[in-house]
Amino acid sequence: MISVILPVYNGQKYIRESIESVIQQDYIDWELLIIDDGSTDNTASIIKDYINEKIHYHYQLNQGPSAARNYGISLSKGEYIAFIDADDLYMSDKLSEQLQFIEKNPETQIVYCDARVVNNSLDQINVLKSEGLFNNKEDFLAQLLFRQIVPLPQAMLLKKDCFKKLRYNENYINAEDYDLTIELAKLFKFGYLARELYVYRRHENNLTNSHEKQVQAEKKIIQNIGISNIKNTVMKSSFPFEDKVLLLAKIFMKIEYYEEAIQLLNELIPVKSQNPLIYFYMGNCAYAMNEAERAEYYYRHALTYDDNMAEAYNNLGCLLVTKNSRTDAEKLFNIALDIRENYMDAFFNRGQLSSANPSLKITWRELRRNLTTYI
Repeated sequence: MISVILPVYNGQKYIRESIESVIQQDYIDWELLIIDDGSTDNTASIIKDYINEKIHYHYQLNQGPSAARNYGISLSKGEYIAFIDADDLYMSDKLSEQLQFIEKNPETQIVYCDARVVNNSLDQINVLKSEGLFNNKEDFLAQLLFRQIVPLPQAMLLKKDCFKKLRYNENYINAEDYDLTIELAKLFKFGYLARELYVYRRHENNLTNSHEKQVQAEKKIIQNIGISNIKNTVMKSSFPFEDKVLLLAKIFMKIEYYEEAIQLLNELIPVKSQNPLIYFYMGNCAYAMNEAERAEYYYRHALTYDDNMAEAYNNLGCLLVTKNSRTDAEKLFNIALDIRENYMDAFFNRGQLSSANPSLKITWRELRRNLTTYI
C-alpha cells in the first residue's frame, strides 16, 4: 500500500481538486492522510465530504508543513510514502508508474519524476525536469550540494523504511525539501522517471515563490554540513578530478566562501582554460567582493568561449548599469533574453533600467536547462 500525505493550511480554494486527483489514480491500493495544519477557512468542511475508510482527516495546531508531513508519516500504514501539496495534482498514473519503477529497480529506494508547472487555471507554464541523471549515489549527493537535482521533492515516492531515522527538519520554513533530499541522499539511492506525473500549481501564495528566502535557507543548510564534509563528499564522487574541483568551487561560492572559490578556479585555468564556467564564476566571485573591473574582465572572457552564455550577458549588463552605461546594459539584457526567453533575472533587470535607483539581480549559478519562474 502507498500512504499519500497531504498537508494543508487554509487550502479551501484547491483542496478538492487535489483530493480528487488521488481518488482518480489507476493504482487503487492507497490511503490518503490529510493533515490540517490549523486551517481557519472552510478547508475542514470540504475534506469531511471525502472521509471514508481510505481517506483520513487529522487536525493539528498550526506548526508548518514540515510538522504536518512528519505527523502524516507517523500515522502512515503503507509500505511506500508519497506526498502531495494541497494546491497540486497527480496525473492519473503517478503512483502506478513510480511504484513500477521501484519494483523494477530494487536497488532504488526513492524515485522522482518530472513536474508540470501550471497556473491557477491549470494552463501549462513549463515543465521541471531533473538537473542531470546520476546513477552513482556519491555523484548524486555531490551535485545536490550545489543545486537541487530533484525537480520537485513533493513528487517523490519513497520506501517507508527511508523514514526509520529521518524526518523533515521542522526548523526550516523554506528549503525544508532540499534539506530532506540531502539527508536521504546520504543514505539511499534515487531513481529518476522522466515523465510528467506531478502537476505543480504556481500562484501568489506559494511559499517557494519567496525565492531569496529559499536561496538563503539553502546556503544555511550547506554551511551546516561543514567544509570538511563537503570536500569529502565531492572527492568521493566519480567525476574527473578537474570537474570535482570546479564543483567544489561552485559549492564554496554558494556559501559565500569567495576567496576559497577563486583559489580553486585559478588552479583549473592551466588545464581547463577554455571552460567558460571558470571565468563566469570568477566574475561572480569578483562581483561579490566589489571588484567590478575584475568581474567585467572575467564575464567578457567567458563570452569569448561561449557567446550564448545568457547569464554572463546578464551579469555584465548589471555591471554596466553601475557604470551608468544603461543603453549598453539594455542591449546585453536583450541578448540574454534572446538566448533564454524565460530568463527572469534578465527580464527583471531590463525593467529596472528606467528606475533612478535600480535594484539588480545577478545570476549566481549557471542557468538550469529548464528555467522556472517566480512571482
